[in-house]
Amino acid sequence: MAASIDHIPGRENVTHAVIDMKGTYKKFIESYLPNAKIIVDKFHVIKLIHPAIKKYRKEATGDVRSNPIRHLLLKNRKRLQPYQKRAVTKFCQQNLNVNEVYRFKEQITNFYNIKGFNQASRVLTKITDDMARSHLREIRTLRKTLMKWRAEILRYFKTGLTNGLIEGFNRKCKLIQRTSYGLKSFENYRLRALYSCS
Repeated sequence: MAASIDHIPGRENVTHAVIDMKGTYKKFIESYLPNAKIIVDKFHVIKLIHPAIKKYRKEATGDVRSNPIRHLLLKNRKRLQPYQKRAVTKFCQQNLNVNEVYRFKEQITNFYNIKGFNQASRVLTKITDDMARSHLREIRTLRKTLMKWRAEILRYFKTGLTNGLIEGFNRKCKLIQRTSYGLKSFENYRLRALYSCS
């Protein structure tokens, strides 16, 4: 990896880098982008709790893919229709472990609606303190992760930076590969990608 970027000038001018929570990415940025402040992408923070929701939902319903509750539990509650909210509320009332995880999912989602670094810092502290009292192992593990990456998570509230634009480019590039059934020439692939993303 290092050899492939050593020839690129201006690495010292990079001020911010948005990543998911992988230690290898963090070490790489710290080594090769010495002046970059690391920010954890908010969508990866929100998705951290999804596996726990799926686990406890499956315990209650089995792996029934046609069950609409599996999608409703992962959606932002504010975007649900009233009848969908009632369905989620009823399901959570009947399944206490799901209710516990869903409550934290909504707290983390709403955390990113906060305006201002200081308020975000206070709310994150409150969330992690609340998590410390949870009886679920997944929640306590999530708490450790949030505390480990606290500085990088909160830095979002100073910059507003995410990986959304880059993820969009990646999606387009993958679509080009799929619809072309492969491209023998990298240069042709590069030109098509540049054209599609311009």
